[in-house]
Amino acid sequence: MEDHMMCPIYTAARKKPRHIAILENNEAITYKQLDERIDAFAVSLFERGVASQSRIAIVSHASSTYIALLWAAWRLGVMVFPFNPRFPSHSLANWIKNYRCAHVITEKDPLFSSSVFLKKPRISSVKKDYSLHQLATILLTSGSTGDPKLAAHTFGNYVWNAKGARDRMPLNESDRWLLTLPLYHVGGLSILFRVFLAQAALVIPPKKEPLNESLKKNGISHVSLVHTQLYRLLLHMPFPLMLKAALVGGSAIQDSMVIQAVQKGIPVFKTYGLTEMTSQVTCGFKKKNSKDVASSGTVLPYRDYSISETGEILVKGLPLFKGYLNKQNMIILPLDKNGWFETQDIGRKNKDGSLTVLGRRDHVFISGGENIQPEEIETYLLSFKGISEALVVPYPDPEFGFRPLAFMDCDPALSVTSDALRGFLEDRLPKYKIPIGFFYFPEESAFSSKQEAFNQFKIRRFQLSQWVKTNPFSGLKPLA
Repeated sequence: MEDHMMCPIYTAARKKPRHIAILENNEAITYKQLDERIDAFAVSLFERGVASQSRIAIVSHASSTYIALLWAAWRLGVMVFPFNPRFPSHSLANWIKNYRCAHVITEKDPLFSSSVFLKKPRISSVKKDYSLHQLATILLTSGSTGDPKLAAHTFGNYVWNAKGARDRMPLNESDRWLLTLPLYHVGGLSILFRVFLAQAALVIPPKKEPLNESLKKNGISHVSLVHTQLYRLLLHMPFPLMLKAALVGGSAIQDSMVIQAVQKGIPVFKTYGLTEMTSQVTCGFKKKNSKDVASSGTVLPYRDYSISETGEILVKGLPLFKGYLNKQNMIILPLDKNGWFETQDIGRKNKDGSLTVLGRRDHVFISGGENIQPEEIETYLLSFKGISEALVVPYPDPEFGFRPLAFMDCDPALSVTSDALRGFLEDRLPKYKIPIGFFYFPEESAFSSKQEAFNQFKIRRFQLSQWVKTNPFSGLKPLA
């Protein structure tokens, strides 16, 4: 197994210097230009005292400058701590202090000025190869408890994840991948490696541009979508598509939406993944009239999965992260006695080897002696026309212990009522699984203590669960 590799951007710059690497705001940046910018940023970072094996924090939205800074840091052997720019400054300061980030780079930094790479000459002495074992990123991952963990990934984790993904979902130098996921999440970072290893082009859309507009005007061949993005895209169909692959992930994706997307001609590749596996574990293409829309495909190369006796999904392989960074600044990799990582996800391995994800082990609650898996109820809610997002949480009840309570986002143009939802669910679920109330999501201000995390789906579940225990129906807006 190889231990080192040449920087894929540098390789592309030598082989196809004029080939487009990034499209951003109508600017086409070639691989040669991107490679030179990376070198210039590496020199600037070095002059600031950024040394090998140190840590820097980058607080920014996605941009070509951000991407060049990332690869510049890696050429210096530096670990990058990408932060959500929506983090409050006090929260950011605490993370930086506790985890010893030597430097912090924000969008206000002079490095984000184009004059930096215009003035700096290319320095040939900057390292162009990487050890696959070098630490590349430290990412916040929420788990399900709301207490963030810090997941450390090596350069090799990203490389092997990308190589395995390409085996199932072809990507070549003529393709264009739309960057729809943030670079402070593993999903966004993994796109960079898929694109640059294939010498394809990355398209960075304007911040507020509708997804359908970005797809139409940029000749996009590949895109990654979460549930809400797919829902909004389907609202604007039909329109001409050049898509070869729409990578769809997340437990909230319901079967009916996948079927609708496939019927409208979207080439859906459904995937299961997690931060700890540097994104994907399984992946499968969904054909028209397919009977396995619920599954997330079969396992990708360089990794494996298994189902434990309790139904938990276990994973291992080359994309498996290095471990969690603890407060003592030690990296700990928690594995079971057989070397598997326990995901806390519940799943089923089908006869063809494909994986069907059933929910989270730690989301189950008991109501009147019956186990309730919130994801089961959420799947039905999301199949109801007009609901774009849904979460079910346990509500304390003196008689039953807990009862299900549902929160959702609805299309204002459609009339979604509590009575209609209740009748819909009564035809599909036993009575004890019917939510006792249907509410719109509370305003973000209700969670002011953790505003920066509100939009993270897992943390929102945790926050809502905690909130309803102490604020019973206070300030909630019910559906009509």
